[in-house]
Amino acid sequence: MCTRFWNLKADFVCPGRGSSTRDELQTHWLGDDGSCIDHYDLGEKAWELRGIKLAVIDGSNGSFIGHCRVCEVSIDFGARIEDEAVVAVWPLSYHPIGEAVVTVT
Repeated sequence: MCTRFWNLKADFVCPGRGSSTRDELQTHWLGDDGSCIDHYDLGEKAWELRGIKLAVIDGSNGSFIGHCRVCEVSIDFGARIEDEAVVAVWPLSYHPIGEAVVTVT
C-alpha cells in the first residue's frame, strides 16, 4: 500500500528565478491509504477534500511541496480550497540547493 500523499498538477511562478513553470505538487493533508495514486489538476474536485467547502493551507497546518525543474529549488506551497478543489497555490518558502531556506513575503 502506498503512503497517504496525493498529487496536484499546478502552474506557478518559481520564486528562485521568477519565471512560470509547472510541476506536480504533493501533500499529506487529509490523505488516506491509497491516495498516492490520485492526481488532480488545479480546480478539479479531489476525493481527499470531500466535504471541504472552504479552507486555507498556510504552512502552519500543512503544505504542498514541489520543485522547479529548471533551477531545482524545493518549494513549500500554501493553497486555497473551495468546494472540494484546490483553486490556488502560492509559494511560502523555497530552498535553493546548498543554501538556507528563503521565506517568500
